[in-house]
Amino acid sequence: KKPQKPFPSLTQCYKYNTESCCVSGHDEEISNKFKGLLSSTCLREFPDLEVYMCFGCNPLQPKYVDTATKKIRVCKSFADALFASTKSKYDACGLKDTTGKYILPSFHFQTSASFLNYYKPPLFEGFSIDIISDGDTCFANGAGKILLSVGAIMMSFLCALVTAF
Repeated sequence: KKPQKPFPSLTQCYKYNTESCCVSGHDEEISNKFKGLLSSTCLREFPDLEVYMCFGCNPLQPKYVDTATKKIRVCKSFADALFASTKSKYDACGLKDTTGKYILPSFHFQTSASFLNYYKPPLFEGFSIDIISDGDTCFANGAGKILLSVGAIMMSFLCALVTAF
């Protein structure tokens, strides 16, 4: 199905309320899974993990999924931000494992691939995660690209302003 504006609005994956690949029911399923991973005090501590868990709602999601091989392509830089660069980042809160017990991920996973293949985005449990070199064919947190774009626009505006005087 083509991405469209969800109605009613999404609450967990609200970043995709202008255009989304999921509907309210999917959003609730994602929310329940995300809330089931962390204690309530830690839910908003990991924005990259939240973006990863909302993968199913991302309007560009079909671009990163190979349904024939059941693989999701994740950019290395995003995978590293989720786990490899700071393996102990989730240890202060802990994450629930499949048995419902809190674990310290840095003790259970050695690589981003093992971490991401254990904690798959909701709705994609039967898929495997392939970490590939950064580019247009893999999933990454788009916030950095947006900030760079806004920064470039602001710099252009400031340059034009300075030149005018």
